[in-house]
Amino acid sequence: MTYKCPKCGKALDLTSEELIDLQYKTECPQCNSKLEIVGDYAYIPLEDGSLDLTDEVQEEPVVEPQPKRDSLYQKAVDYIVTCNAITPTMLSEYFSIPMERAQALIDQLEQDGIVGPYNGGAPRKILIPHNTNLPFGLQDHFDPDAPTTPPEFKKTKVFTINCSGCFMFLLILLATIAILKML
Repeated sequence: MTYKCPKCGKALDLTSEELIDLQYKTECPQCNSKLEIVGDYAYIPLEDGSLDLTDEVQEEPVVEPQPKRDSLYQKAVDYIVTCNAITPTMLSEYFSIPMERAQALIDQLEQDGIVGPYNGGAPRKILIPHNTNLPFGLQDHFDPDAPTTPPEFKKTKVFTINCSGCFMFLLILLATIAILKML
């Protein structure tokens, strides 16, 4: 007959002759619990000699492993607080990492409540306190050689010319050429 240890769940195969020889008492080879066999079940005797008649296996509490964080996780959080919104592309370009890694980083940040959920390709909202008054044209650039705490960022002025700037330049150039032809 097969009996199951109520503490660890180990299956014990004992014949009727073995049970009689052992006086219906045995020890679990896995957890070393003293067991008494009554009918079709194995029980653990209590200190007062009575039997614990529960037939459920007492399992050890399962400790779930903490998900492994990306090594850039804290640096990404530090970068995000300098932004108004965030996308995987922004992380990919800023840290010079593949898009797959940037997407996994965004997913970790979403699970921790730092950024909002995916919303159809638009930049994700930042849910932690962050700087919403960034001057136009300033961008942070990641320095992989900088110490990790506190993170070091280089501020670089980025100049852009929008379409109205191009149009104005073209008008001035044409006006200058027209004036020079008249002379």
